[in-house]
Amino acid sequence: MKQSWLYRTEVKNGEHLKRITKAAIHEFNMVRPYDALGGLTPSEAHEQSEDYMNRKRQLQMLEARKQRCITNKCNTCTNCPYKQDI
Repeated sequence: MKQSWLYRTEVKNGEHLKRITKAAIHEFNMVRPYDALGGLTPSEAHEQSEDYMNRKRQLQMLEARKQRCITNKCNTCTNCPYKQDI
């Protein structure tokens, strides 16, 4: 933020500094996309993080169920969705 805004702008007074800072924060969070965030802005990434975590948790739970089923040797059970042919 310092490199992009503060060092490139002549600050006239405290009120001007507040406006510059507010504009810089807005650009940083709402306008500028970042490669590290998959081309999203920090605001967009934050909005999607809950959905991402829910999907990730669901996949982890599905994998854990599959591993429990295999570990418990339910591959001989006719109800097991992961039944392996013996």
